[in-house]
Amino acid sequence: MTIMTDKNLTETLVALEHRLLEAGATACAATFAELLHDDFVEIGKSGRRFVKSDFPEALSGPAPAVSLSDPELRPVTDTLALLLYTTTVTGRDGHIASQARRSSLWQLTDGRWQMIFHQGTPAGIT
Repeated sequence: MTIMTDKNLTETLVALEHRLLEAGATACAATFAELLHDDFVEIGKSGRRFVKSDFPEALSGPAPAVSLSDPELRPVTDTLALLLYTTTVTGRDGHIASQARRSSLWQLTDGRWQMIFHQGTPAGIT
């Protein structure tokens, strides 16, 4: 049984990713608590490993302008979905400072989607 259409699920997960990006910009602990699964693990683009309890303390300094593009949904099961996308950090001068390819594994738990795994890999600036 499909819980949502792929398009609706993509839109839902992209919206949740945006909420996490905003939470990172404001160090909003409540958003991290809500959207990150208790078993959450991240391998950041730096190669550093994080778990749920590291957020928002792991974030430091003012957050740069980050945009999300090219989302691609890969449903795994009715309760597990992989979202692939690219983030672009734009400098104050408007030029692209960095890009990363990202993958997030989302799990439907108690009727809500939570991120259980995330990885960011630096990408060349295009």
